[in-house]
Amino acid sequence: MDALTVTIDGGGGAVRLGPPGGAPGLHASGLAGWYGTPDGKWPLTERQLGDGAFAIEPSQVAYSSRTVTVDGYALGRTRAEALSSLAPLGAMAHRLVSIAVDDGVAETYATGALTAEVGKGVRGGAVTFTLTVVCPDPRRYGTTPRRAYLSPSYARTRAGMVRRRMWHT
Repeated sequence: MDALTVTIDGGGGAVRLGPPGGAPGLHASGLAGWYGTPDGKWPLTERQLGDGAFAIEPSQVAYSSRTVTVDGYALGRTRAEALSSLAPLGAMAHRLVSIAVDDGVAETYATGALTAEVGKGVRGGAVTFTLTVVCPDPRRYGTTPRRAYLSPSYARTRAGMVRRRMWHT
């Protein structure tokens, strides 16, 4: 969790949860459901005679929705200040959000619906919270854009095939 940064973006604003530390702001202390695969949804028919099940087709391999849970805490000089730093998350209710995780190796994101549970103050100006994002699409996507350019060939073509002349000497 040392280099882990979680960003929740939606409703016209973004909230960044930094790695654990003692500075005022929002901090992520735990992340579940991000790195593994969701539950599989493929049918298996067990063989009555013999070991195992019958083979499945590649098109039958499917996964359930991805559920991501982020545990964290808000730090402020007072409990009220810590709670006010959580206010932007409340503005994301009833909207789709994207959750992006940068672990120092790669930054990936998924899109889903957010629920937030705020705990009691730990002490002074600290408040714990748990964020849950349910993503209908189980895939994680890269945040780094990639570009590719396609250009037509300069050779003369006929019916999509390149026509080349071969010279014999």
